[in-house]
Amino acid sequence: MSSIKEKELIDQACKNISDKLGGCDVSSIMSQNRILDSTISVADTTFGVIAKSVVMSSNMSFTIQQAKDAHEATNLPILLVLGYVQPSIMQTMYDNGISVIDYAGNCMIKHGLLCVNVSGQKNTYRNDTKSHSLSEGAIKLIYRFLSDKSFIGKAYRTISSETGLSLGSIKNTIEELTNRQFVMHTDKGRKLINEDKLLELLVQAYNQTIRPKLMLRRMSFRTDEMRGNWQEMNLPEGMSWGGDCGAYLTDGYLVPGSFDIYTSKPSAMLMTTGMVMPNENGEITLYQKFWNDDDATKVAPKLIIYADLMNSGDSRQIEAAQRLIKNGI
Repeated sequence: MSSIKEKELIDQACKNISDKLGGCDVSSIMSQNRILDSTISVADTTFGVIAKSVVMSSNMSFTIQQAKDAHEATNLPILLVLGYVQPSIMQTMYDNGISVIDYAGNCMIKHGLLCVNVSGQKNTYRNDTKSHSLSEGAIKLIYRFLSDKSFIGKAYRTISSETGLSLGSIKNTIEELTNRQFVMHTDKGRKLINEDKLLELLVQAYNQTIRPKLMLRRMSFRTDEMRGNWQEMNLPEGMSWGGDCGAYLTDGYLVPGSFDIYTSKPSAMLMTTGMVMPNENGEITLYQKFWNDDDATKVAPKLIIYADLMNSGDSRQIEAAQRLIKNGI
């Protein structure tokens, strides 16, 4: 079900399309399913609509896959109705067969004989979204909520003791998630709702805000042979494979093209394996762990692997990420 903000975006999109087509009748019907937010009918064409405030590089892959899945499920051409999107990302969406329109009326829409292409309209919507950015603490708390669905229902003091976050930060985050329709308050306590959209929010916020700050250094394998035998590298305690390697070790599907390692120990310890060396342009990227787990675990949590894969924009990695979803993240 769409939020009030999404309904406003859809109404504005209908107005913009109608204006660009000389007053042509454009109508929308809000959807009651979890796949589409609405449908928009333009002349003889009905689009399935997915509405979002913003699409950036950090959630572009997620959005493209969501649109493709919606098309497959409904057999309707998909129209992304967005508050703000950079022209280059709009072009990427269009190149993937997805029509797009933003709040200002910039659009690339095509299906059959219908073709609408508008650019250069000034869009102030982005400034409105900046005030809704999540803090690092909030992002980490959302990660915990999605990792353990019962955690949202615990007392604030319990959440605080297990996460190290202040009571005020926890209260503010839960209120924000409630306002965004991600948390429902019932007689039995709090529970998560709209988890698929909350996962998208987590992936976008994590890749945009937290992941860049977690990067420690880059390394490379000493030889091509060692690179090909990466599984033989015995990671030191406190280090876990993320990204491609984590996906491969989880279901054996994705042959790694990059090597992400999360660590709670000094990154230099990786060199004790004898298989790697420092290289600022290397294929191995080390990140600081921010979650607590068994230091003996050699694979990062599935949520982290999923976020890593969705950050790439590579079709192979996106497909591997979708396999994680289908097999239970």
